[in-house]
Amino acid sequence: MKERDTQSMNNTQIELDSLPRSDSIKHDPPILYGAGNWINGFRRADPRPGYEPTDAPERFYDLRAANAKTANTALARELKGRHLQMIAFGGSIGTGLFVASGGSLYRGGPASLLLSYVLIGGMQYCTMQSLGELCVAFPIAGSFSAFSTRFLDPSWGFAMGWNYCLQWLFVLPLEIIAGAFTIGYWNEAISRSVFVAIFLLVIVVINLFGVKTYGEAEFIFSLIKITAIVGFILLAIVINIGGEPEGQYIGGMYWRNPGAFKNGFKGFCSVLVTSAFSFTGTELIGLAAAETANPRKSLPTAIKQVFWRIMVFYLVALLLVGLLVPSDDKRLVGGDNVADATASPFVIAIEKAGTSLLPGIMNAIILIAVISVGNSAVFGSSRTLAALAEQSHAPQIFAYVDRQGRPLMAILFASCIGFLAFLADVNSHDAIFNWLLSISALSTLFTWGSICLCYIRFRTAWSYNAHTIEQLPFKSHVGVTGAWVALIGYILVLASQIWIAASPVYSPDIDDGPSGVAQNFFLKVLAIPIIMLFYICHKVWYRTQIVRLEEMDVETGRRYFRGHQAFVGHALRLLRCTGPNDLYLQWMRQWPDAPFIRSLSWLNEEVLLVNSLEACRDVLQTNIDSFGKPAFFHTLAGEFLGVGLLFSVGDQHKRLRRIITGPLTRPNIKNLFPTFVTYSHKLNRELGMNLEEINGGMFNIEDLITRVTLDIAGVSLLGRELGDFRSQSSPLSFEQCYNAIFIQPLAGQMISFINPFIPLRWLPVSANRDFIRAKSALKTMMEGLIEQRRAEVTAAKRQEGGGSLSDDLLTRMIEASAGESQRLSKEELIDLTLQVIAAGHETTASTLVWTTYALAKDIASQNRLRAEIHSLGTEFSAKEIDELPFLDNVIREALRVYSPSLMIPWEAQKGMSIAGVYIPKGTTVQIVPAMIQLNPKIWGSDADIFRPDRWENMDSIASSPYAIEAFSNGPRICPGKALAMLNMKVLLSGVIKDFEMDLYDDEKDVEFRNPSLTLKAKKPIRFKIRRVS
Repeated sequence: MKERDTQSMNNTQIELDSLPRSDSIKHDPPILYGAGNWINGFRRADPRPGYEPTDAPERFYDLRAANAKTANTALARELKGRHLQMIAFGGSIGTGLFVASGGSLYRGGPASLLLSYVLIGGMQYCTMQSLGELCVAFPIAGSFSAFSTRFLDPSWGFAMGWNYCLQWLFVLPLEIIAGAFTIGYWNEAISRSVFVAIFLLVIVVINLFGVKTYGEAEFIFSLIKITAIVGFILLAIVINIGGEPEGQYIGGMYWRNPGAFKNGFKGFCSVLVTSAFSFTGTELIGLAAAETANPRKSLPTAIKQVFWRIMVFYLVALLLVGLLVPSDDKRLVGGDNVADATASPFVIAIEKAGTSLLPGIMNAIILIAVISVGNSAVFGSSRTLAALAEQSHAPQIFAYVDRQGRPLMAILFASCIGFLAFLADVNSHDAIFNWLLSISALSTLFTWGSICLCYIRFRTAWSYNAHTIEQLPFKSHVGVTGAWVALIGYILVLASQIWIAASPVYSPDIDDGPSGVAQNFFLKVLAIPIIMLFYICHKVWYRTQIVRLEEMDVETGRRYFRGHQAFVGHALRLLRCTGPNDLYLQWMRQWPDAPFIRSLSWLNEEVLLVNSLEACRDVLQTNIDSFGKPAFFHTLAGEFLGVGLLFSVGDQHKRLRRIITGPLTRPNIKNLFPTFVTYSHKLNRELGMNLEEINGGMFNIEDLITRVTLDIAGVSLLGRELGDFRSQSSPLSFEQCYNAIFIQPLAGQMISFINPFIPLRWLPVSANRDFIRAKSALKTMMEGLIEQRRAEVTAAKRQEGGGSLSDDLLTRMIEASAGESQRLSKEELIDLTLQVIAAGHETTASTLVWTTYALAKDIASQNRLRAEIHSLGTEFSAKEIDELPFLDNVIREALRVYSPSLMIPWEAQKGMSIAGVYIPKGTTVQIVPAMIQLNPKIWGSDADIFRPDRWENMDSIASSPYAIEAFSNGPRICPGKALAMLNMKVLLSGVIKDFEMDLYDDEKDVEFRNPSLTLKAKKPIRFKIRRVS
């Protein structure tokens, strides 16, 4: 078994931290318009990656397959933090607290009632802490039942799953019946079946509308219940101190007579199981973890609320109930059954105060509570049943999850069990009711005990696999000790219930005589033989064993983030690094084979980092139509660059690409060759002048290259140098505006980086004022130039022969736009032009600086390149320089090692599988070029070394076009690639032909600027330059 499990593990497990495993799944809300769309939502969800079964005997249980399938669930992740908090606060407040506590008060007295809730509440707190740690680390389908399969024994997981599923399946009709009986407080003439049908319909509809609707309904229900309990607490205090109409002070009168305790220790034990029943449902937040958008952020907060719910909503309310209602009041056990709201101690307490309106309000609250618990019953049973099917513990039909992320068949099955509630009008309904209740009576104790045992074994396996507690995203406040205390407590409670069942406390609801005692015994302990029957049958059939320590899987489905911080994820770690790529490269080297690596951005939003060629190709080529730019990146770069080609999608993007592709084709770019040569000479002249001024030595050439390349961009794209381009309304030149937008001071850079997540552009600081003024002036300049170019194009069309036009890109785009059914607007032209200028200028300038730096470190490559350039002579054509092989290799190698682009983010527009990983809709997928271009698995052990000759003999892996991402790849490759490459080749060849470059020793290990939009040196690089003799 161990060998086969290991084989299965290899099929499903890649690396910790490396797979999304269905985290942060988002699904579209139900579409109510259009029958086709609505019906389409009920179809099966897209297949998810997971497990490829191995050849195995028919009766072999594949544990690794079960782990993989529950980890890769297609359930919708739409629950938010507020939903979880309200589920934790009031999701389980129902008949257990409002009604069944009356029978406990009658059998044990007010002190036993209070102490039993304190005891069970303390154990429950420890249990929820354990569950919280497990679920934050593993937000998987099935939660605690799946944990039993994984950490204890598949057969015990089977038994616990069906135990929990049956518990909620039978709670559903019980709660509906309770609601029907509650209606009888106002009107007993109408058949209960009418209200059973109404309540069942409401519950089914809520669940069929998806988990988000369930969450919203529970949010409202819980808010009402909590408000009612707070109101009751305040009212009870007033009544107790004599605020009732008769003005009688009650105080602790009923604790003295009939007394605080009834029936001694046996009476105390008899109320423990009722107390446990009252807490049933608290563990639902564990199931909800698999359907929560961000469990790492939401679950810990919700878990922490359990303690306050126990202390306030249970103990304070029950303390006051014990003060207001005597434990010998016959009404406490006088209902038709244990769900009859007339036996509620809360209603009795208010009735005893002599108020006429408030009992009706309290009954209405109880009605809402039972509908809420019924709603949770469908949720709990359907999710557990679907998870059982995923683990091959139930028929596969129940694993059906539709495109809205609903376990549809499981919901329908659970809803059908609700029809048992129509037995409310059958004469023997009370007996049927009691037998149904007995199935779930002790189920909760087994569920909670299993959670504690799973947690204990998980912590043992965690340490065995060399993990530390600090690596867990959420840690239980009570730890393993608390889990042991709770587990032992549940065992003792279970033992006490067997004793009480065999020798019960006298109660009117039990028949006199031996037959009544025997019936009561089987009612109380029925859950035990049912659980054992499930366990033994599965064990005999599959011959499973207790999962051994070395076989425990503590990786599959785990959401594990190293070094993140609350609210800022890994952002601060990235900002504190020496360079912008350092942390990404560290992760890449740690998991070189993983297709994706998970990280956390601001507000702990998850980002998948592309880490393999296969994943890169599938994102940029195969599935590119399923990706768009994420909102945060649009906010970050959009305020600099507008929409344009970068952020457009669909038909708009295709239209813009058609228009811009023509002017940027290689033949048109070669027409700009004389311009490139002219500015190459200008660059060399200025280099020479600077060299003479400092009389040899070293100086910074970055500013010079930046200025020259910006002039080339202006002339090529707008037909004029940007330093001389001004509007009449502003003294600022285009170059000054451009620099104010793209080369901001540190304060401006920080605002720009934080603004996509926390809007800061409104702050009245100089950095914002300068940015906004520059944007406004630049837009005015561009609008005026566009009007001028449009007029020139129109005039040229009217002239015979076409007239003469400027040969700049803006004019060519206006011409190309005229051939489209929809011509480019001013905004589109401005955005396109700015994006080409920014991308072309930044890429060209940055690459030239880094190429010069790399050649200054590698004198041999510099000399080889100079010799190749000299072989062309003094005059050469665009074709000749474009075909120089070593020059091409030098620039490609510089782009690889010093990629000017730091990140290329995308957002999945729908759920899909890439490189065996399921990527949910809404997931941010980010390509960091350095992670691909410096990966030793692709480029060899010297991947981070500048070595141009590697391109002369490329292996099959590195020769992939996706192995270098400076210009991106696929259908959305940068259209200005040919422009940038020819520009760089001309300028670099001119510099290397005439000048020798070298570095001082302290300049050979440069530090990078961080943060930065492109790869920049932290301080200007100083070169030693001299003319070539």
